[in-house]
Amino acid sequence: MKKIAITGGIGSGKTTVSRMISAFYTVLSCDNINAILLENDLEVRNEIMNIFGEEIYPAGKINKCLLANLVFRDIEKKKFLEEIMHPRILNHIESYIAKSDEEILFVEVPLLFEAEWQQYFDFSVLVISDYDEIIERLKTRGMEEEEVKMRLNYQMDPEDKIHLADYVIENDGTLEELHEKVLKLIQVVKGN
Repeated sequence: MKKIAITGGIGSGKTTVSRMISAFYTVLSCDNINAILLENDLEVRNEIMNIFGEEIYPAGKINKCLLANLVFRDIEKKKFLEEIMHPRILNHIESYIAKSDEEILFVEVPLLFEAEWQQYFDFSVLVISDYDEIIERLKTRGMEEEEVKMRLNYQMDPEDKIHLADYVIENDGTLEELHEKVLKLIQVVKGN
């Protein structure tokens, strides 16, 4: 099986690219796996409550906004959360791969290079977008500009990621243009 990682900073368009690819291939999402684990894994829940307090699970449901506010304001808490979640997410992906007979699998990994997970994939695709466009895109999703900039500061500089990626998609046009770039990517992946 050929394992392809799709990555990019917050608001870059990696999820849109993943959605387009999912019309042709299976795409696993680390964010979705993370959300499932946070909600349903008792061990995860207990570890998170030990670090962040019981108020993180009011009425038995994770308070994602509170968790995000805590980890994006405290680098140590962010590291604790990643130490809890990253091995479990990776284990989930490996478990899927072990059971699958697909020839190609795409996995959306937002922090591919930050977590140094390139080694687990055969090919990496980086989605990039203009900084100001990212800020505007995320503001339309209800995020404050200050919050967007704070989250972007926790991520590796896109220029550094370009040197690490095997393939780069510039999300700088229309959805139709992005779709054409995705179709070109699929041809590259099939040809490799």
